[in-house]
Amino acid sequence: YQNLMINEMRRSEFMNKQNIEDIYGLTAMQEGMLYHSVKNDSTCMYIEQFSCKLTGSINEDYFWQAWQKVIDDNAVLRTAFLWEGVKKPVQVVLKKCEVSYMQMDWQGLLEEKIEVEYEKFLRNDRNMGFYLENAPLMRFALIQIKEDLHYFVWTFHHIIMDGWSLPLVIEQMLHNYRAIQNHTSVAMEDKKGQYKNYIKWLNDQDANKAKAYWKEVMQEGQDVVAFTQIQSQGENHKKAYRFELELENEIKTFLKK
Repeated sequence: YQNLMINEMRRSEFMNKQNIEDIYGLTAMQEGMLYHSVKNDSTCMYIEQFSCKLTGSINEDYFWQAWQKVIDDNAVLRTAFLWEGVKKPVQVVLKKCEVSYMQMDWQGLLEEKIEVEYEKFLRNDRNMGFYLENAPLMRFALIQIKEDLHYFVWTFHHIIMDGWSLPLVIEQMLHNYRAIQNHTSVAMEDKKGQYKNYIKWLNDQDANKAKAYWKEVMQEGQDVVAFTQIQSQGENHKKAYRFELELENEIKTFLKK
């Protein structure tokens, strides 16, 4: 199966036989994101962006080395997606994937100009999006404002990571940075928590058993669903919906547990 997938791969110069570590399927949520991105021919859907101000002295070389270590230790951050020419979409983990970043020096700009340019940069970076067949599906920017002040921007695709993962990944990076700064060895991350194991766990689940379980749990609930459409204003307005589901008190109590 893997050999068949490997022979189908193309496009990216990094996606070659020698640089493939693993191949496996997608979660249902990942399939949904991929489907909507391909259907709408969009590289800008499901884009997440984290930004903050970093104060104090930063060794930029150490900073990027620390992020590279995070990518090296987490297979999902070295993952690209393949869906054409295969029976089912797959995610392809690369052995090596270089951190993607840019650095800018805005120390000569006026304060009001900096804020305008910063908002413009954030918007343009989000609109740039990602090609899902090319890893890494995230990139960074480090903008120096003053000698002891940087703006940091981290843009990534939701298909590889959600907001709950942010503090965990940042914690890894800070741990790596301190180790590099102190010239101490950086311990390898525990592979038990790798995304591949979660995919395997999902595949091992009995879908029919789960369906029967939830059918039994919900059978006495009120089958009442209300949709409220909310119109937003603006040139590129999008429709949003508020979803409300009424449940019996017994089920509410069960779900709280």
